[in-house]
Amino acid sequence: MSYALTSPQAALAPVLQTSGASFESRKGTHSCEGATIAYRRRNESNTWHWCENCSNWPTTPRTYVERRDEPKSRELCEECSGLQNKGNCTGP
Repeated sequence: MSYALTSPQAALAPVLQTSGASFESRKGTHSCEGATIAYRRRNESNTWHWCENCSNWPTTPRTYVERRDEPKSRELCEECSGLQNKGNCTGP
């Protein structure tokens, strides 16, 4: 699956595709099996989301930044963490 860049910031964001990978973060282990993890945050926010079914998942074009690698800020969404822990996180 491919995604169109939605903002100038997104064009500058590093992109890293993962397949069957997992990684450690402050909030726990995130994993994806054969999928690419996308992180999004609103332009005015520092909180990153990775579950498309999160109530705060940014969708309005040109109002968010998207990246494929784990955000350096490590400010990750608590709702996404909860969805991931319950196995209910749906990715883009």
